[in-house]
Amino acid sequence: MYSPEQIADLVKLYLGGAERDKLDPIRNDCVAVSVEDLDEDQQVDFI
Repeated sequence: MYSPEQIADLVKLYLGGAERDKLDPIRNDCVAVSVEDLDEDQQVDFI
């Protein structure tokens, strides 16, 4: 559910020692997409 740009940003931030307040918004975007685009069964399958 992450775009290639989000993955690059997340890796760059994580490896750079970023705090969670910088990492969590990227994760939250992924969660929002999965909730909006997938029904409950698809969400379970995704995990």
